[in-house]
Amino acid sequence: MFLYYKKNKIRSYNTLDYMIFYFYYPAVLLFIFLKYYGYYWANPDFVENILYATIFYLLYIFSKNSKVKSFLKVLSLFIIYTTVFLEFVVVILDYDYYSELNTLILLETNRNEIFEFLRTRIQSIYKIGIILILLVSPFIAKTIIKFRKLTTYIKFQKRTVNKIFVLFFILIAILAFGRYGVDNLLKYNLLYELIYTYNYSVKRIERQKVYMKKTGIFTDAKKQPNNIQERYIVIIGESTTRNHLSLYDYKRETNPLLSKIQKELIVYNNVISPHCQTIKSLEKVLTLGNYEESDMIYAGTIIQLLNAVGFNTYWISNQPEKGKHETLVKKISHPCKEQIFINQQKNNNSYYDEALLVPLNRILSKKEKKQFIFIHLMGTHAAYSNRYPSIFNRFNNNNNTKQKIVNQYDNAVLYNDYVVYSIINLVKKINDCSFVIYFSDHGEDVFETENKLLMHSESIGTKPMFDIPFIVYFSNKFKENNTQLCVNPKTPYMIDDLIFSISHLLKIKFALNDSTRSIFSKDYNFGRKRIILNNENYDLKFNTTDTN
Repeated sequence: MFLYYKKNKIRSYNTLDYMIFYFYYPAVLLFIFLKYYGYYWANPDFVENILYATIFYLLYIFSKNSKVKSFLKVLSLFIIYTTVFLEFVVVILDYDYYSELNTLILLETNRNEIFEFLRTRIQSIYKIGIILILLVSPFIAKTIIKFRKLTTYIKFQKRTVNKIFVLFFILIAILAFGRYGVDNLLKYNLLYELIYTYNYSVKRIERQKVYMKKTGIFTDAKKQPNNIQERYIVIIGESTTRNHLSLYDYKRETNPLLSKIQKELIVYNNVISPHCQTIKSLEKVLTLGNYEESDMIYAGTIIQLLNAVGFNTYWISNQPEKGKHETLVKKISHPCKEQIFINQQKNNNSYYDEALLVPLNRILSKKEKKQFIFIHLMGTHAAYSNRYPSIFNRFNNNNNTKQKIVNQYDNAVLYNDYVVYSIINLVKKINDCSFVIYFSDHGEDVFETENKLLMHSESIGTKPMFDIPFIVYFSNKFKENNTQLCVNPKTPYMIDDLIFSISHLLKIKFALNDSTRSIFSKDYNFGRKRIILNNENYDLKFNTTDTN
């Protein structure tokens, strides 16, 4: 700022004043924060926020009407400070910048899930409070010390100063657009992202109506006929990384029950999720969509395929049925013969996953020739301490906050072991042609790669967030009727190909089927690149070695 000092008095001229500080202060504060914590988008985000603030500042300084000028000042500062504060909140809570995925999550999240998430991030809430104080501190200081407008050393005519400022802004804008590009700058602008992603999400919700049709596009689907009783189960876990399962050599015994029947299981040790967020993952896992053909998520679902070949399909879930809108899973499961959402409570999430065993028992007791049942667990979803009854509080050496959270997560995995084991036992008792497939929608990073609870985030994308358990049980009758299966626990696989693997197990043929994408097929394509995040190869990113 320019200061003009004369006769020991501070005089005000029609030049740039102290308001420039208020317009740019939030951008500078956020930049320092992002740089300190090493976020890679700190530089483009800073440039975007500076340009964003400049647009508002130009509107303010070129306003001639005093009432309009005053209104623009209040409105501009409100928008700038609110959006930057929300950027802080997203980064602090999710270690991420605001994106399309945040809007999708908000649309499908209920109040209880929000409270549970905040409970897990309780330490982050204190940090948000500090940021809020830092943001409003200049206004507090102005009120306390009542400082006046800062003036200039050199007298300028207002018009001259404004011209210089505008030229400077144009130069900076040209350099910024040349360096980062318009799209790259816009994606960090929260106001733009809010408007754009909300519109995009509404269109997605509209397109998802195709999931509601009973058989969808699978008019040509056929299944090899047989006269045997068939009952199949797919268990979808939640936020469970295989790194915390003792079946995968975790240091703690978190799978005491599944370990007892380990010889009857196929424990695949190189399976990953295509995303580390539930919505993005399941919209590929349960549909024809995959990385290579992402728009195929709207083509057809696995439930529609099963309906088309005569299965009685069921969906039993402990996940909330609704957020602001019907959830993706609610829509995909709509064509099922029966949908059961046991978790209907509004104020708390006290139902444990074992409650799913009651409706499962009832369905298995039906005299139906062909059944396919999907079971959607709460699994090890945060808050982890809510996922298991007190009897499973085995790991409780709470030396510090970090260890307490790890203990809670491991207890949730321990309880998950009991639930999956119980489901497999029910299937074993009915002694039909059956299989049980268990996997998690994505993993979780619980203090594994950094000294903080990263949980799961697409922008961070650590290995534990993608590494999931994939466990298969085949009944004896199923194995007798399927002697040509190729089973290799070391097979590299990504579960966006689940529809092809299940159709292979059930001997279903349809026009879009591809046996090279089935983990159980002799034609399986071991060379398929497992693409995650922003077009990154999982195996190259994490330096893994595919084994076949």
